[in-house]
Amino acid sequence: MVALLDANLSHYASLTIDIWAYKVDITPGAGAAGSMGAALSAFCGATLRSGIDIVMEVVGLDAAVKDADLVITESGSVNML
Repeated sequence: MVALLDANLSHYASLTIDIWAYKVDITPGAGAAGSMGAALSAFCGATLRSGIDIVMEVVGLDAAVKDADLVITESGSVNML
């Protein structure tokens, strides 16, 4: 199954180069987590941006923490007993 999926992804990358002149296989941010963004970029001219950059912009993070002495971040989940 892995070999088949890999072959199909290689074929997809070849098509994007041949038809749309878009090198999806070497485009930063177009990997597994960015596959929808890569498709929109290749086929619709969308611009790929980092998800965290968008979230920081939308919530105004720079302004929210500019006077902070300490910022605590978390990724994943926190289990409280």
